[in-house]
Amino acid sequence: MVYCLKEGQPLYLLLRSSRNDCWGLPKGKLDPGETDHQAALRELAEETGITDIEPHDGFERTITYWFTRSGQRIHKAVRYFLARVSSQDVRISSEHSEFGWFTLEQARERIVFSNLREAVVEAEEFTRRG
Repeated sequence: MVYCLKEGQPLYLLLRSSRNDCWGLPKGKLDPGETDHQAALRELAEETGITDIEPHDGFERTITYWFTRSGQRIHKAVRYFLARVSSQDVRISSEHSEFGWFTLEQARERIVFSNLREAVVEAEEFTRRG
């Protein structure tokens, strides 16, 4: 999860998937030999062009879900970390059709999946605790 501060308020970066038209957070797969943190930084750069990343130690959430691909049920687990960026400049990849920086309430309105909405709420609480 990536956020920036605008007038002291956290704004969260959401990406709209070209595949399913749903709003979500940057994510991706591990490359061989990569740690979860390395993959998160690489995927963020690939999907958004953002490289000025200040990770927040102590925040990590794993979201699990099922989906169907080619008639097979697949169980997926995605680990999310929290990071602050100083720039709102984004260059989305072809995987996405749109991006936006949203307040917590705006993000909750756009995110379809309840477990992902809950993770963003937890991230907000974490940033407020400092």
